[in-house]
Amino acid sequence: MAKKVMVWGTFDLLHIGHKNFFDEARSYGDELHIIVVPDEASKENKGRNPYIKEEDRKRILESLPFVNKAYIDSVSMGLKSIDIVKPDIFCIGRDQSEKWVEELRKKINELGLNTQIIRLDSDKSKEFHTSDLIDS
Repeated sequence: MAKKVMVWGTFDLLHIGHKNFFDEARSYGDELHIIVVPDEASKENKGRNPYIKEEDRKRILESLPFVNKAYIDSVSMGLKSIDIVKPDIFCIGRDQSEKWVEELRKKINELGLNTQIIRLDSDKSKEFHTSDLIDS
């Protein structure tokens, strides 16, 4: 049976840091599923709207050959995609707050899943973030 890995993020203005994050996450399994944070939740978290609308970010990600499926989902939406995918591993970026990680753990426990949460912290995922592009 294929090992399913899931990640989440805004993934606005895709760059090499995103690709490296996806590569590292994918190294833990056979399938990569991505939760795209919706526009409203992204604005709430980052204080600004994404440059690319949620549906377009989802379509772009799904067009990548190493992505099995993308979902628009968030904590406030109930993280329904986790129940659909039932991932073996959920990889989070180094910049994910402990608050969001606790919400993720709570949802995984509520669903009775045995999903392992792994914080990616390699040099590859530290290259830069979209905010580095915007703030320069």
